[in-house]
Amino acid sequence: MKKINIDLSVKSVKQAIKELETYRDSMKDKNKQFVERLALLGIPVIQEAIAFSQSKDSNKNVDKEIIIEHSDSVSARAVLRIQGEDVLFFEFGSGIHHNKTDPPHAEKWGYGVGTYPGQTHAFDEDGWYYRDAAGLHHTYGTEATMPMLKASMEIISKIRQIAREVYASN
Repeated sequence: MKKINIDLSVKSVKQAIKELETYRDSMKDKNKQFVERLALLGIPVIQEAIAFSQSKDSNKNVDKEIIIEHSDSVSARAVLRIQGEDVLFFEFGSGIHHNKTDPPHAEKWGYGVGTYPGQTHAFDEDGWYYRDAAGLHHTYGTEATMPMLKASMEIISKIRQIAREVYASN
């Protein structure tokens, strides 16, 4: 922000207020742009990780959405969300065949191979069978492709760069 010079006069104070309001409004726009750019960094990472996992286990589905919320204050917020009954399989994996070790964040959240309630075959190298409306299917489980962890890491790695680009511009 440039310096605002002010004299002790009504005209000078009014001008200073006007300059501060202009600065406040520009910060609102920059904050919105900043969170949008960060969120947009995560979307392709999430899509790639989910597509990779779905290509190996086509019975798993997930919905992706991005919500960018703006408020009347100077703050802005973006929410990256994936949802669906199979989301934890993409993030943390299932079955030892694809997941020789748990993903790095599994212990923190209490998920990983063998933690699915009622599972009985997570540690079978030969996989297992499950039944759905289409019939009986063999699976080795789902590889942990960690879409949210990878998106978070991408955003973290670029946050300073994006901040400089957004906030340094006039």
